[in-house]
Amino acid sequence: MREFSGKTAVVTGAASGMGLAFARRFAAEGMNVVLADIEQEALDAQVQQLQQEERNVLGVIVNTMRRETLEDLRERTIERFGNIHILCNNAGVASLEDTMGLPAG
Repeated sequence: MREFSGKTAVVTGAASGMGLAFARRFAAEGMNVVLADIEQEALDAQVQQLQQEERNVLGVIVNTMRRETLEDLRERTIERFGNIHILCNNAGVASLEDTMGLPAG
């Protein structure tokens, strides 16, 4: 895809970290961006910030372990923007200790 403007990106885990970085970059390219995250307060704050920057965004609470929330994400995205062009499945919570088998602390 060479033209991003007006297309729609959905990013899970979008309220912080790499997910937020992806969402911000997609928005900077002129894309509609759906920020999906399990953390309501963090999600609301990032959606509000992007809206203040005049970005076309939608925030949706999603638990990627629950199919019904993913179905809601799909339905709300298509209802608002008509299609999904990029899906960035970034959600996940793990510490470095968990992923690398390192002792905590």
